[in-house]
Amino acid sequence: MLFLSILKIVGIVLLCLLGFFVLVAALVLFVPVRFYADMENHDHMSARAGGSFLLFVIRFRAEYEKDRPKIVFRIFGIPVFDSSKKKKKKKDATDKNENTDNDIDRNENIDNDIDSNIDNNEDENNDNKEKSPEGTNDREAVIRTEDLGEDMPQKEKEPPEASEKKAERKKRDKKKNKHREKNKGKNKEKNKKKNKKGVIFGLESDELKEVISFLLGQVKDLLSRIHFKKLKGNASFSLQSPDSTGRLVGFMSLLPFMYSKKLFLYPDFTSDRMYFDGEISMKGHLRLIGILVIAIRVIRNKTIKKALRNL
Repeated sequence: MLFLSILKIVGIVLLCLLGFFVLVAALVLFVPVRFYADMENHDHMSARAGGSFLLFVIRFRAEYEKDRPKIVFRIFGIPVFDSSKKKKKKKDATDKNENTDNDIDRNENIDNDIDSNIDNNEDENNDNKEKSPEGTNDREAVIRTEDLGEDMPQKEKEPPEASEKKAERKKRDKKKNKHREKNKGKNKEKNKKKNKKGVIFGLESDELKEVISFLLGQVKDLLSRIHFKKLKGNASFSLQSPDSTGRLVGFMSLLPFMYSKKLFLYPDFTSDRMYFDGEISMKGHLRLIGILVIAIRVIRNKTIKKALRNL
């Protein structure tokens, strides 16, 4: 009976833990990530974006105005990351470095003054020695070469075994280098042959087209899973060349949310510069289960696996 009661308690604890992990996973995957974004560019660029997750447990905010970005990330209202505080710390550190540099310059000036005084005193002493009679320190200045020769340490000769080992090592290193160079040459030739055949990342041209079309479809699916509560704007844009502008317009036409009644975008095919002029604001939500499903599809694709192996 005691053994069964222990098993019962252990089973209840395990079921509680399993239920807790399932609940957390369901909250993370099915509770939507809410976001908002506003962008305006007339005389100067200004943008604002942010979002929340799990009933404002996790919040983030980003701002860009007058070339000053600011990013804040909070958990339970506690700021975990704040870019503005980091900038203040950097300013304080630069001020401290400037003060230390000034102190170092002052100390160097003092040292230079002391060195100049010492040099002046040495010059005066030398003048006094020149005035004194010569030949007083001739005996001290004499150095016997024989004594120096006896005191000089002589290098020990290496045994013949050590010299033979060094020669063998040099031969081995030369052989290794030759082998490496041969392998490099073979790999370069193989890569050239592959590139000539149109093989990139181990994929042929047909396989590359399949991968690109597959990834574009997944991106389209991901964007279609974004649910917009508000999407409005009025702006004109250009990507400097009419070809790239037309491609962007063609890609945007595939997205269903671009057909909002309050969103007016005007592509400029005649401009020679890249610009965006206008304002856009949006608000919506996205569930992480959609991102997980798309990630599993991408990982399970055979051609993508083949390309990853050849990297």
